[in-house]
This record gives sequence, structure tokens and C-alpha cells, in this order.
Amino acid sequence: MDEPLPFRCEYAKSGRAKCTKCKEPIEKDVVRLAIMVRSPFFDGRVPKWHHYECFFQRHLPKGPSDIGQFENLKYEDQKRIEESISNGGISKTTVKGAGKKRKAEVVNNAVKDFSVEYAKSAKSKCKLCDASLAKQELRIGKMDYESEDAARFGPLNRWFHVDCFVTAREEVGFVWAAHVLANFDNIEKSDQKILKKKLPSIIKENKEIKVDSECFNQEQALKKQSDLLFNSIEELKKLKKNELLELYEYNSVLTIPKDTTKRIEYFADALVFGLPEKCPKCNDCLRFKISQYVCSGNVSEWEKCSYSTEEPKRTALLIPEHLKKYDFLQNYTYKPKKRIMNEKLKAGLQSRINKQMNELNAIKTEGDSSESNIVSSKLLSGYNVMVLGKISCKENIEQLGGKVTKSAHPSVLFIVSDDDTVKKTKSKQFTMAKDYKIPIVRFEVFDKLINCENIAQALIESKISLWEQSDEEINQRVNNLNIKQFKSGYPTKSKSAKNQSGKSKMIFKSGGVVDPDSELEHITHIYKEGESVYNAVLNKVDLAKNLNSYYKIQLLEDDRYNGRYYLFYAWGRIGTNIGNKKVMEYTTSGKLKNKTDAIEHFQNIFFEKTGNAWIDRKNFKKLPNHYFPIELDYDECTSKIDLSTTNSTLLPRPVVNLISLIFDTVKMKQTMAEFELDLEKMPLGKLSKNQLSNACATLKDISIIIDLETVELNKLTAACNKFYSMVPHNFGTLKPPLISTKEVIGKKMELLESLMDIELAYDIIRNATDDEDPFEFYYRKLDNIIEPLDRNGDEFKLIEKYMNNTHAETHSTYKLEIVEIFKINRKGEQERFKKHENNSNRMLLWHGSRTTNFVGILSQGLRIAPPEAPVCGYMFGKGVYFADSVSKSANYCNANSNSEDGLLILSEVALGKSYELTSANFITSLKKGFDSVKGLGMSHPNPKDVHILPDGVKVPMGKLIQNKKLKSSSLLYNEYIVYNVDQIKMRYLVNVKFCFNSLF
Repeated sequence: MDEPLPFRCEYAKSGRAKCTKCKEPIEKDVVRLAIMVRSPFFDGRVPKWHHYECFFQRHLPKGPSDIGQFENLKYEDQKRIEESISNGGISKTTVKGAGKKRKAEVVNNAVKDFSVEYAKSAKSKCKLCDASLAKQELRIGKMDYESEDAARFGPLNRWFHVDCFVTAREEVGFVWAAHVLANFDNIEKSDQKILKKKLPSIIKENKEIKVDSECFNQEQALKKQSDLLFNSIEELKKLKKNELLELYEYNSVLTIPKDTTKRIEYFADALVFGLPEKCPKCNDCLRFKISQYVCSGNVSEWEKCSYSTEEPKRTALLIPEHLKKYDFLQNYTYKPKKRIMNEKLKAGLQSRINKQMNELNAIKTEGDSSESNIVSSKLLSGYNVMVLGKISCKENIEQLGGKVTKSAHPSVLFIVSDDDTVKKTKSKQFTMAKDYKIPIVRFEVFDKLINCENIAQALIESKISLWEQSDEEINQRVNNLNIKQFKSGYPTKSKSAKNQSGKSKMIFKSGGVVDPDSELEHITHIYKEGESVYNAVLNKVDLAKNLNSYYKIQLLEDDRYNGRYYLFYAWGRIGTNIGNKKVMEYTTSGKLKNKTDAIEHFQNIFFEKTGNAWIDRKNFKKLPNHYFPIELDYDECTSKIDLSTTNSTLLPRPVVNLISLIFDTVKMKQTMAEFELDLEKMPLGKLSKNQLSNACATLKDISIIIDLETVELNKLTAACNKFYSMVPHNFGTLKPPLISTKEVIGKKMELLESLMDIELAYDIIRNATDDEDPFEFYYRKLDNIIEPLDRNGDEFKLIEKYMNNTHAETHSTYKLEIVEIFKINRKGEQERFKKHENNSNRMLLWHGSRTTNFVGILSQGLRIAPPEAPVCGYMFGKGVYFADSVSKSANYCNANSNSEDGLLILSEVALGKSYELTSANFITSLKKGFDSVKGLGMSHPNPKDVHILPDGVKVPMGKLIQNKKLKSSSLLYNEYIVYNVDQIKMRYLVNVKFCFNSLF
């Protein structure tokens, strides 16, 4: 179990550390406890140490299994902590011998961070339900010392409604009666009476109970076992550091802990019970942790070994002759014993394992679903939903793909509440809900959503709001409010995520881009020696430990002075302000003397972080628990992207505008940001083709893992770690999520396809020269003849009618306006298509994609996903998909209200004989006699209005009508798929504007 625990305990290693609460030193060898908090200086957590009594005045773990290293304390100290937890933070030993006054004083110290008062304004929100607290409403608070906000601004009171506090009292650690709350005596007597009733003491009484002999014997055995272990620990402390290391080497133990205490604890266990034999899976050593022996090794460079057991096979500890000078080693004789487990720790560990198994079962359940079931299970995907009152339904909303929002605003689809809350509440959120006419519904809405799969109908049948709202208005709201159309307006990053646009502009010099964080970008360049550019960006992702770390190293040479060098290195968490940096100067007159020292230091850091020598980096081999290099192709091309001057070009103005659109680097950055990519570690167009290909293959591995009958969490986590390491993502301080469903894999594949097209665009840009007009250079590199159509011509009017007639009713959140239509002829495509010119079933069909993908589409044509791509996300297999409904294809343009431009391709597609399907069916090879697949939709263009062009191509431009021949289908509209790109000839490029409807 690598998941970090919220607390830690140990015996103080020195007397230097000070208590976080009282600021007094913590004496050496006494028990100290810590809460684990995120470090502002590196990607990880650090302990905030407390005296024993000080800790329990601020914190109350749910149980001993929440405290790391609890199993390594002496038996009596374990029992003392268990007692403090069960007594709400007060130990008998803390107040032993004290009278009532002293006991009351300890209680007051323990609960002084809890208070009650009347709200001074209506600005505060309940920590549990996030609803506003009305002015003068009774509220209960708990002081927060450890959150990110508290770390920045100092201790903060977190307020609760009274009933919310009652619900959360165990979670926040309040186990006493109400009267101990600070300020309790200053509230109204009637409110005191209510609080006393709602908050009785839940401290367990320490009554004398009969203990059966078996339980008593186990407690005695645990104490005896603890005494033996700590006697061995005290003896092992006599060994020198090198003697302890020699014991490891003599017993062929591979993994040696850095911490001396851990080293001693390992051999103390071996002395008392026998040395655990090597792991049967990976041959590394087994170490005791919590209530089992776990392997500390790795199965592969990405995957940790998951082997664990309560009863490992054991052997005698081997002792070198010269170490037998120590009496306890001289007298050592091997007597194998079974280690007795603490049942409370065992139960806590099992609880966490069960939670993981439930997650795996959920993954498997979703993974086994059909394509249509996956769609219906995410019925609320793209919608905001709010909860009003004490109803607990966050999980229901998220399971359906919705996002829980904390306040009423125009983009909220509906609010879940109950009749009593709606009748009684006078909160600001309720007033805002009324102003925005947001439907308020009962909890039963979730059953209706699952059963009927019609959002509007479910809302209508569950509605309890007090304001008039017609069925038509609710239908319109459902159509208008999917936030996928407005996602750029509602940021989802954690608070500590950086504002990427605020970064300094990167300056390219001879060796690459000097990192602006070095503050040396204007006076230095990256040192280059032959083919070696001394620049490295490293990445380390570990989902289990919530790590998403970077490490940057640059050796910089001064532009002004010969012989002056700087070593810059920085580290931290991707997408946040967490981290630190250092610059070291090397001059002939300074302490750090010369270039050789600087190079050696650079190479040493690279080796320390990656386990690979700098000289061997081209044959890099990933090592477990080490950083992985990001392959970046830095080039001077970024300084040449200037499309602001158009005076010199001879190209038609519409073509110039098109080139400006598809080479728009701002849109490229927006695309990458939508995919949660880290633009700082992975600038536009810089991720190498090799790394993108490997990431694609990793997605395929993930797809295979989740399709297995039994999903192995370790293997899935390892594959996700690998993917995120290759393609750095910005999650802020949030835990990197498992890629665990076909839907997510499809999204990640879409990301990689977009990155590949952006990389193609930069391949063109980096070859630009000053000798040629940039627009004409980019146009030439597209390998296309692109000609604007006359708006009054027959071709333009035909396409305009085709677009207007085939815009589906269900895609009513926007309308499409034609900006320009271009006739296109890609080099070589006409020749390739010749063998299909006599195909009797050729149709002019739509295909939509992001504008950032069109440099790739125009220069290389429409392409089929590569073999290394996963099979997920393709309803009918890996092919090129087309539609006869313009809006079905337009949805793939991913336009939104802040980016209204879209591009659609109209292609002549040689369909031949189509294999007709009504539900998902992954096609690997077409049945004999078939040339394509047609997914039959419930609606289709009126077949009576098919227009046939002079060359025999069919244009299905009739208005969309119901397909009466079809009884049922999982598709609303037709899809056409071909599996050979020779069957495609792109004919027109349609530039459209998305005109999004007003929310109201």
C-alpha cells in the first residue's frame, strides 16, 4: 500500500525539532506525531511534528491505521494512542492523578479549535454542503491550520450549519458534548438546549469489562513481541553505520533504506522472527509494513511489485565473524517465530484494500459495457448540477458524468433538493436559482435518468420548484446548457495551478531556449558541445503517491564573458507554484572554478535523477523510481511565426485568412490546455514523434489491461504512470486520475492525434525562410490547390443547401453560417482515387475536426489511426468516419462560444457495398463483398431529395426525416466508415462560424 497516510508517528531522532503548535523543542526519543502536509518546495508531503498532547489538541485520526509507522512503536505507546483516539484525544496518562479542574483544562485545550456563534454576515459558506450561511444563523466552526489557504493566510475557521456539523462530527473529530464548544455560554439558552440535544458526548466510557482469556493472551503476546523487538533495536543501535550496511551485503539484501531507523527495524525483525526469504515474484526483499510483509522491489521499470504476505518463509540471519564481537550477535540462534498482527491495523489495511477492489470492480463494470451503455451512463456529461440542502448525491451526479457545482449560476442544469428545504430556505442560492429559473428536482431524478435516459423528461417528472416553467423551457435548457460548448468559461484547475499565459516569452538562442525561471535568458545561451546540448527536462509520475514531478537542468554559457558558466536546475510539481530552483556560477576566479566542473555537476545530477549516464542518454533505459526524460525538439521556428503582415502575399484574401486560422498558435495552446497538458514542460510542437508514438502504444496497453477479465490495479497504475510521463499533464495539486474507461482512452487518443497534427504544423513552420512570403511558403507546404468558391455559383449554393437541410434538431445549441467554401485538390489524391471513379455508390459526405488538425488533414489527407493506437473510442473500428448530417460532423470541430470558427471537409467517398449496423461493432476487417460500413441512424436525409452531380456522385441533401424502416438503433444519425484511405477524395473545405444560442 503506497498511498500516503494522513498522519505519522515515531520516536524523535534528536532534540532539535520544534512542535508545530507550541513551538517548544521535542525531546529526543519521545513519541512525536505529525500531520502530513504538502511541501511548498518539492512535490511531496512533509511531517508537521507535534508533542503528543499538542497533536491531540488539534487532530484526531479515525484510527491507528491512519497513522504511518504506528506498528513500529512500543506496545505501551500504541495502546496510549489507541486510548487517546477512542477518548477524543484525551489519554488517561495525560491527566493521571489530576482532579476535575485539571481534566476540564485538558478538555478545553483539546476542543478550543471548535466554536459556536451567530454568523456575522451572509458571506460564509458551509464546509460540508457549500450552501451560504445566513446572517445571524447559528454556525459551528473548526479551526483549519493545514490547508493550502491556511498555509498562505494563517489559521482559518471552517464553518458548518449545525445539522451539517452533526453529520460530519466524527470526520472533523468532535466527540465531546456541545457545552465544551468555545463561546457556548454566549449563545441563547434555547439554542444551547438544541445543541445539547443534537451533540451529546460520543466518547466511549472506559468501563471495566470482562476480557476473555484468548483476547487477554493475544494482548500479552503483542506486548511480549514488542519488548523483544525493541530490545533488538537497542542492541542494533550499537552497530556502526558501515557494519549495518555490511549486514545487508552479507545477507544479499538488494534494497537498502536511506533511513538508519528503517535499516535497524528490518534487522530487528530478522533477529526476532528470522530473515524473510526473497520475494517469489521479483526476488527483492520483504519488509514488514502495517500488518503484512510487502515487497520493496519492482516488476518492471514502471510497475512496483505487488506481492505481500502475513507469513513469509524465513531463514537464519547470516552474521559475519568479525561482528560477533557484539554479545547479542555472538549469542544469536535462529528460532523461527510467527509475527502476531495487530487486529486493528489489519482491519484498517483490509478496509483500504476493499476500497481499491471496489474501484477495480467499477472499472470492470464500465469496461464491460457496450458503447451505448457507456454513453447512457454518462448522461449528464458536460452539465453542471447543484445540490441544495442536506441531500447527499455527489456520487450519483458524478457517476452519470455530471459536475457538481457549488453555487447557482446560469450554466446550472438543475438543482437537487427536497420539499422541506425548498419551502423553508431563504438562502441567497435559492434566490439566485429563482432568478435564473433553474429547475429544482427531487432525489428520484437519478432513478428516472437511469431508467428513461431522457434528461428533460426526468426533470419534468421530478420537478418541485415553485416558479412556473413549461416543459418546452426545460427541453430548451437541456439543449442549451451542455458546458462542453462553454468549457473555456469555467476553469476546472485547482487553485494552485499556474496561469500559463503569465509565463515569460521563451527566447531561442543557438543551443535552445534558456528557461525564463533562471532569470538569465537575456545574457546566456545553453552550452553545446558537438551534438550534446546540455539541457534536460525530466518527469516522474506516481499515481499511488500523488506525484506529478518535474526536474529541469541547464548548463548555460555567458554571452558576455568567456569562461563564465551557470548551472541552473529547478524542481517541483507540474502546473503549480510548488517547487524551488538553484543557480550555480562557475568562473575562473570563484569557488567553482571551470567549465569541466560545471559539466561534471550537470552529468552527476542527470545520473542521480535518472540512473543513466549522460553519455548514454540516446540509449536511455528507464529505471524504477527514477525520472524519465521528455524528448523535446527545440528549434528556432518559434521566432519565425509571424502572420501579422499580409501585404506582400499574392494569395487570395480568403486563402490568407484560412492559413492564419489553421496556423494560429493561440488556438493550438487552447487545444492543449483543454486536454490538461502542461504547456510549460511541453511547448507547442516540441514533443518528439517518437515520444508521441510510444504514448500511443501505451494507451493501447491500457486498453488491453481494462479489457481483461480481472483488472490488475498495479499494471493499470504503471501504464498510466508511463503515459503521463511521456505526455506531461497539468492536474494542479489533484491526484493524476486513472485512465480506466474506454471513454477516457478515446479522449486521450484524440489528444495524441491533435498533438501529431500540431507537430506537423511545426514541421512546416521550422523550415520557413526569410526569402519567401510566409503565407505562400505555408500554402506551398500544404500540397493543395485551394480555390475560394464564388458565393453566387452553383457549387456554393448546393453546399449551402446541403448544410442547411441536414442540421439536426437535437443539435440546437448553435446554428452554422458559411464564412467561405474552398475547392481543394490535394497532391496525389486524384491519382490514388482513380480506381474508384467507376464505383456506383460514391457520396459527398461531411467530416469535422478541430481547426488545429487541419494542417495535417490538408497536407496528408484524412488518415486512419495507426496500428499502435488502442481500439477504444472507435464505434465501428479503426477507419475514417463520415456523416450525411452536417451538425453530426460539426460537433467534432469542438467549437465554443469563445472560439466560433470551424472547418469541415466534404469528401467524395467510394462506399461501394455497405455493411449496415445499428450498434457498436469493432470491425477489424470487412466481410467479403463489402467495401464500407454504414451505421444506420433513426433519422436520415430524405432519400427522395438526393442530388446527383454530373460525375455521378450522390449528395444526400434532403431534409432530415425519421427512418421509418428502422425499428431501433443506438445511433440518431447515419455514419459512414471506410477502412482504406484510397476510397477518399477531399473536394471541398467549408469554413463555418458557430452561432451559439443565448442561454435564455
